[in-house]
Amino acid sequence: MSIFLLVQLTQNGAELFSSSTVNFALAYWASSITTTLLLTILIVGKLMYTRWGLNRVLGRGRPGPYLTVSAMLIESALLHSLCALAFIILYAKNDPFQNIFFPILGQAQVCYVP
Repeated sequence: MSIFLLVQLTQNGAELFSSSTVNFALAYWASSITTTLLLTILIVGKLMYTRWGLNRVLGRGRPGPYLTVSAMLIESALLHSLCALAFIILYAKNDPFQNIFFPILGQAQVCYVP
């Protein structure tokens, strides 16, 4: 989808926020955020399963890694997922607040380095 979006953007007079590119952009960002959210859920599930296994082996008295939900969510790209979800909803509605989340989305992508 990103290749289709880039081809569409290279056409004469095309802009990211024009009506001709919105369909490709929505499909690209929707597939991107869906993949990111799915992987976030899978990572949190794996971390919770690992924590459960460590508690079973080590006992409840010993602290293990990933003790808090916040640690799980920070390590699983929640910031990127939330920014992208907010952006795509506002972009689909053509809301002017999308201009606030678009630069934040780039920063959140840079912060998430697996």
